[in-house]
Amino acid sequence: MEDRVLLMTSAADEAQGREPDADVQEARRLYLPQDFSAFTRLHELTLTNMYGDLRRWKRLIVKILRNSPGLTKLSLSLSDYAVERSYHDGRLDDYVEFFTSLCDEYAQPNTPPLKLRSLECGTAIYPDDLDALEKLTDLSYLEEVHIDNTGVYVHGDTIILYDEDGYSGLVFDAFLSPRCPKLRRFSASELRTDVFDALCGAQAAKLTRQIAVSFDRQDMGDERTSLFLRADKEHPNLPLTLRMMDLDLDETADEDQTAEELLEDLVATNADTLDGLAVHLSLSLLGSAGTAEESSTSDLDLGFLNARLRRLPHLRQLLVGIIEMDRHFSKQEAAVRCAGIAENIARSVPQLRYICVCGTYWRIWRLGGNDSERPAVELERLDEARDRQGVELFAHSIYQCNWPDNRE
Repeated sequence: MEDRVLLMTSAADEAQGREPDADVQEARRLYLPQDFSAFTRLHELTLTNMYGDLRRWKRLIVKILRNSPGLTKLSLSLSDYAVERSYHDGRLDDYVEFFTSLCDEYAQPNTPPLKLRSLECGTAIYPDDLDALEKLTDLSYLEEVHIDNTGVYVHGDTIILYDEDGYSGLVFDAFLSPRCPKLRRFSASELRTDVFDALCGAQAAKLTRQIAVSFDRQDMGDERTSLFLRADKEHPNLPLTLRMMDLDLDETADEDQTAEELLEDLVATNADTLDGLAVHLSLSLLGSAGTAEESSTSDLDLGFLNARLRRLPHLRQLLVGIIEMDRHFSKQEAAVRCAGIAENIARSVPQLRYICVCGTYWRIWRLGGNDSERPAVELERLDEARDRQGVELFAHSIYQCNWPDNRE
């Protein structure tokens, strides 16, 4: 089903607790949320950017969920403007309590919890009540969780989610605990203090080896994924051992730490488990100069990266983001550079099977041959989304800000 944005305005008299007149009610029928109650026995439900009467949306969703006991995937988000409208109408509970009250209403009367395998909490869908969450779904079945842990900002701060200490009240520690023994993928929009503490806490200690983690932003506080790789007295479970992760080689938590040292930390702590890595770096780290026509990849120093990647024996999937590529090269030049980088890494890191460089994706085919200096490889472009569906890192990693699109 396609995502839809359904519009509905709020009459002034309704905001004051009075019923709109008949003409207003008749006109507003054109903008009411559609009745999805005819949809039953669904396996997946995605409703994004919900706009209009949020109370009505909640009732419709509850009805669908009750009629779909076999649902395995749920993805919800509200429209920023719906939140703003409710705020100005004085209906704060419509969005502040939207998800919690949805969970509570679903459970009445005695509806058993769903067995969701995937839960995506988008804009203003805040899981902040564990008791309510467990009424909605049995956490022991969850394999994938994404939480948009950002506030809502339209013409001002409508929802300020975090306090000054970096805590939101969201139940990250419930997802990253023995309550979710099957969890394989965890992502959040921002790596903040409460997310960091949950991942590094004692409850998550037995899970991290099986988890792929990803964050859209790591610049909202002092936390960086590089801190996952070093011991810390305040977090006895550090360093973490992960299945997949993001790593920014330019913005480490320790300004004195070099990219080479950070990669050494990665190898020392994650060589036994890591099968997917999204690494971000600048052209300056590669020593790049000149145009694509002048030097192609001959001036790129990939040795420091390739040498460490080769020491991750289980690494099969790699994303490389080069932040300044689109500022220094034309689209055509950047495409040549990216293809050259992909081939260079593919030849140097024999265990790799899939690679993405700056938004262009390839499958790596390894051909027979006796040339150990330049092993034969062939890169197959994966331009269609359906061709990338089975590549977990490509679907899971959300840390792709500032990546140019070099596809032709």
